[in-house]
Amino acid sequence: MSPIHEFISLPLGVRLALVSLAGMLLAALVNWATYSLAYEPTFRSPWSRRHLRDENFGPSDRVPILGWWRLRRMAPTLGQGFWIRPLLVELAARFSCLVGIVGGGRRGLLTPRPPAGVIGVNLTLSYVLHCQFLVHLVLGTFMLAASLIDADERNIPDAVTVTGTLVGLMLATLVPLGALTHAFDPIREHAFPLNAARPSLWPADWFGRGEWIGSSSGSLAFGSGAGGSFSAAGFRRCARA
Repeated sequence: MSPIHEFISLPLGVRLALVSLAGMLLAALVNWATYSLAYEPTFRSPWSRRHLRDENFGPSDRVPILGWWRLRRMAPTLGQGFWIRPLLVELAARFSCLVGIVGGGRRGLLTPRPPAGVIGVNLTLSYVLHCQFLVHLVLGTFMLAASLIDADERNIPDAVTVTGTLVGLMLATLVPLGALTHAFDPIREHAFPLNAARPSLWPADWFGRGEWIGSSSGSLAFGSGAGGSFSAAGFRRCARA
């Protein structure tokens, strides 16, 4: 039995507690990356080896959420209100993980929406949704760290982007059912991943009339439009740098 199957078999309260803990720990990792991997690091995270410790520094200063509240005493050294954003990040991450496991466990990125009660008794669908949640959790951690560094410096270091890309490729290999969009077959009660290589399987109601989706010209037009949008966004981002 895989670790994900073992996790699914746990009582709901235990799963929520573990997910809440994981969210706070990953948020602490995000705060460490934000202040330690930036081009101009400030080492504000208490988990950094170069953190500016005072004589009152102790293990409780490293506890997620609580630690930042205690570190308010470092404001004269680290800046007024420096602790507010990292504390909110860890609170929001905990809440988001709980919402993700509860909401994702009911539907996730399945389309069309499965009937009520199907996922609870279908171990295969539940496994797919938990794989999706795992991939969201890991990739979201990298994206949050990248967003915070970008907000501070308008730049993102390779330590975040390259590592996040490699981790994403590894997840795609090791957890193939974690593909971020699946179609739900209501007849067989089965989910299968959707990707650009198989556009003929995309639900027609996504685009109103979907007959063109299976054609090569329609697929090429859709792919070219999406690629052009991302290229234009990337050009504008480099022009501002």
